[in-house]
Amino acid sequence: MTKKSWNNFTIDHPNAYQISCVCPPALPTRIKFDNSGKRLPTPYGLFCEWLKTQISGEWATTKAGKIFMIKVSNKNDLQKILSAYQSKKIATQPGSSASYQTMYSTLDYGPLARHLGYDI
Repeated sequence: MTKKSWNNFTIDHPNAYQISCVCPPALPTRIKFDNSGKRLPTPYGLFCEWLKTQISGEWATTKAGKIFMIKVSNKNDLQKILSAYQSKKIATQPGSSASYQTMYSTLDYGPLARHLGYDI
């Protein structure tokens, strides 16, 4: 569904589910394009592309360095993310009803890119 700005989403959904993730901030410098010449997104950009294909409710993301956070408005969307990536529940953060941490590593990039149609 609709990706919203972090601040607007937080106002509209004060009890949303929050997922934090540590990921590599960029691709290795030698990798810029897939085999068909299509420019590859950053790991964060690729993850956001995947979210667009998976999330049915409203959602938001924000990024700071190697950490990005995702908020989703419904439990079904939360379960899609948690089931796709190794996750654990953490202390609830302000502005969320439950908080989780998930792993998204450089090893996840290739399979996710292929799933989204990149030729790598």
